[in-house]
Amino acid sequence: MIGAIPIFADVDLKTYNMMPEDLEKKIAWKQDDEMNEQIQLKKFLEEHEIGEEYFVDGIYIIPHKEGKGERPTSGNSVLIHYKAGFLDGTHLDDTYFLNKPLEVRLGDPDQLLPGFNIGVRQMKLGGHATFIIPSLYAFGEKGSTNGTVKPFQTLIYEVELVAIF
Repeated sequence: MIGAIPIFADVDLKTYNMMPEDLEKKIAWKQDDEMNEQIQLKKFLEEHEIGEEYFVDGIYIIPHKEGKGERPTSGNSVLIHYKAGFLDGTHLDDTYFLNKPLEVRLGDPDQLLPGFNIGVRQMKLGGHATFIIPSLYAFGEKGSTNGTVKPFQTLIYEVELVAIF
């Protein structure tokens, strides 16, 4: 019989769980980021005179052209052109650059940001609108996986509904 071997005899074990003070700091940073987003969004809305009349299901939708016909619903595929950016005017993405609209099916998981999905469902064929999408309906507290969109960042999309099928 082999005797007991004191594996951890001279090792000072440390736990890697967050200590309460570290957790408090993380929560405070998160709350600061959320608050900063709200402050920046409120300032943007005031500067551009965008009122609550444009607030629909958690996002702001500013129509530029009404469009015609029915609105798309869950299960419809749509072609959409868009330009995306941030509140400070920084460019994010653009389907016009390659002249290739995005084709997506509404209601399918992971096809569109929740706020984008809400906005497109409010449009009619040929319609043109701007969506202001707070982080809660965009990339949230994590930001985008590639890091382009930081946590708690509001997005702006200029959108044209090209086709519904």
